[in-house]
Parts: sequence; C-alpha cells; structure tokens
Amino acid sequence: MILKMLQLKEELLYINAGGDGLDSNGDVVMTGGTIVIDGPEDSANGAIDYESSFDMSGGEIIAAGSSGMAMTSSSTSAINSVNITFSTTYSNTEIIIKDSNGNEIVSYTPVKKFNSFVFGSENLKTGETYTVYAGGEEIDSFTVSGTITNVGNGGSFGGGFQGGKNMGGDRR
Repeated sequence: MILKMLQLKEELLYINAGGDGLDSNGDVVMTGGTIVIDGPEDSANGAIDYESSFDMSGGEIIAAGSSGMAMTSSSTSAINSVNITFSTTYSNTEIIIKDSNGNEIVSYTPVKKFNSFVFGSENLKTGETYTVYAGGEEIDSFTVSGTITNVGNGGSFGGGFQGGKNMGGDRR
C-alpha cells in the first residue's frame, strides 16, 4: 500500500504485505483507529515504511514482519511505540505484552513469519515495565523510557530516515 499521506482516525486497517506494508512517500498521521500489518517476510522491506514522519496521537498499531527495515512511529509522536527484535524467526506464534501487574495490553498471532514486532499504543506508559511472551514463553522485559523503545538484539530505523537510527529505550 503506497501512499503520499495517510490520515487514519476511527477505523481498522489490515494489511497483509508481500513487500512494504504501510508505505508512505510522505507523512502518516494517526489520530485513532487500529492498524494491523502482517509481513513482509523478507528483510529488504518493512511492515512500516515512511519517508517523512509517522505521528501518532491516538489509536494502536501492530506490525509483525522482518527486522531488516523495521520502523516505528516518529519520535515526535504523542503515543509510545516499541520495536521488539527477536533472535528467532517465528511462525504462527502468539505474541503477548503484559504490564507489570500481569495485565495483557496486546495479544496477536501474525499469519506470516516474523522476527520483528512493533506495537504503538496509549497503553504503553513511559516509565512502566512490560514483559514480552512468544508462544507462551517469556522472552524479554523492557521499560518504556521514551517515545520509541527498541528491545532485542537487532537494530531498526526507529523514527524514520530523517531522524536517523533511534536506539532509545531500555535494551535488555
């Protein structure tokens, strides 16, 4: 899906990507709704790909795909995002993120192979610690310390090409 600009307010957008998933040659503005992206599986593409900025002030995004070109929302967003890079490629595996009280804040089973899971939501609170589960097994914990938190052993393009590589957050 190639866009010049996308403004999502109160809808559900599902993308099953063979190449880039949410692909904007300009800006993405998200004020509500939900975006779910499955794929891509190859590292030359990303589930989220934008040129200028991806500003989230509401809603949720779930993007599972390859880690090679993984991006999150921009660091200028009002909503926090996490990019989790796994050392294993998973297939048909449920990913769950729970808060420090054990409350599930997201649960999703991607339909394609993936080693990157991006989640952006008002439910990710700065200073809070979360635990990631894959297939019922605890994989990692992280503390949200900024708008973009990168978790795992891989890098990402973080907040887009203009902002450079963003490695913020608590990496364990």
